[in-house]
Amino acid sequence: MITGSTFAADWFQKRPPGKWNVAANWDGGLPNGTTETKIRWNKVPPSICTLDSNDNWGTTLGGNRLTVYDGATLNIVPGANLTGPGWFRVGKGDAGYVNQSGGTVTLKEGQDTSNLVIGDGGGPGIYTMTGGTITYATGDGQLMIGDRGGTGTLIVSGTAPVIKMQSFYVGGASSSRGANGTLQYNISAAGVSTIHCTEYIKLNLGGASYKANLAVNGCPTNTSIPIVLIENQGSLAVIGTFNMLNGGPKGSATEGATVLPDGHTPYTLTYKYNVEANEPDSGNDIALIPQKSITISTPATNSGDLLIAAVATDEDTSALISAPAGQGWTLINCGASGTSSGAVTLAVWWKIAGSSEPGSYTFTWKGSNNTGPAEQAYGWMMRFSGQDATNPINISQPYSDSSSTPTSPAVTTTVDNCIILRLGAFNDGSITVGNPGLSGHTAITMNKSSSTAVSGIVSGGAGYVKQSAAGSSGTSNFLLTATEAARMLTIAIAPVPSTCCEDNITP
Repeated sequence: MITGSTFAADWFQKRPPGKWNVAANWDGGLPNGTTETKIRWNKVPPSICTLDSNDNWGTTLGGNRLTVYDGATLNIVPGANLTGPGWFRVGKGDAGYVNQSGGTVTLKEGQDTSNLVIGDGGGPGIYTMTGGTITYATGDGQLMIGDRGGTGTLIVSGTAPVIKMQSFYVGGASSSRGANGTLQYNISAAGVSTIHCTEYIKLNLGGASYKANLAVNGCPTNTSIPIVLIENQGSLAVIGTFNMLNGGPKGSATEGATVLPDGHTPYTLTYKYNVEANEPDSGNDIALIPQKSITISTPATNSGDLLIAAVATDEDTSALISAPAGQGWTLINCGASGTSSGAVTLAVWWKIAGSSEPGSYTFTWKGSNNTGPAEQAYGWMMRFSGQDATNPINISQPYSDSSSTPTSPAVTTTVDNCIILRLGAFNDGSITVGNPGLSGHTAITMNKSSSTAVSGIVSGGAGYVKQSAAGSSGTSNFLLTATEAARMLTIAIAPVPSTCCEDNITP
């Protein structure tokens, strides 16, 4: 391998910014792939080279190194077409910068193996893309952000850039080649480009001593569809995770982490998105899934009261819905009834009220169909007092049905004087507002997510009855105006021993 500067095409002299295709700007003549091409010089003014023309190193040449370092900058602009580098390094020991607003860079195996390394050998490197294409013709086709102790940053801005490689690394190519890497997306109103690879996505292989940072800024106009960051067209799962999110603490970019790219619009980070099926948990693509949420007002409480919150969502979100973290909510049950767009989910939690409760709580989920306007929700919160302070839920039982009179299942209580609370979630809006059915019960609520929407509506209802003696509660039935998928949950609330729950419920 020929790497000596004596034979290199070397952009080194102190000269004003110039163009790549001017031979006088190079020591050793125009680059042709037979030797290493270097762009360097960190004095004032630093070296700035602009590539705006065609430079094909040919089929028999090429595959050698192109290195931008020592404080120099390479600008790749519309009209550029560079074919041939085998090892394109941005930053090596010293800083290097590449700004690509257009043109195409095609890596090719030769004396090196078609790799783009940003931040190599201890040097910082920054590659900023606002347009143009990076791809490879032959060889490994590896894109590495940080390698061998370097610090690399790839910035992808807007939807114009195109990146198609075989494998993608952030934070070192192996455990013995740790590095610091940052992948930054600047999202425009139209979105941001997806990085495409065909074999591996490997993150933070350098281990805990190094960082693989994911930075996401800005938000698209349409916040109802996923933002696909990296698509792996192969079958291999993502290896590792980013260990930092927007420069936060290590461990902040795990599966399911919440991302606020514009400071307030919530997305969920996943390493298991399936682009082809548009499913959030069945693939190997890295994406931001829009979070949907519902905020439920907290009824007036006293310290020690029992709060029960219920959320009904359109479609099956049973594996993806959650209560606000760190607020003391315990899941009683979450499940779905029906299939595809005809499904409905009911999730129910409890907590003991503190001395000062917030005015509301927000429950979030990501849905199975993230492209449509559906996935509405209806939620409500209830207060009970006089319950067992340690074990307020004596027993619960879910049930799925499809009927105009869906069944609320029986529970068998183990203590006297329980309150039997029946909850239901129903696909669409085929209800009579205020009337859940449930003969012999006191109605709590029967309502729907929207009175005007034409699709994605979901309804929810609840009622209760006091059961004096321990034993079976028997079943009951909700009342709908048409046959719908329905998910029910019956809960027995245990009283303080030898007393009874107060009939004091605020929906």
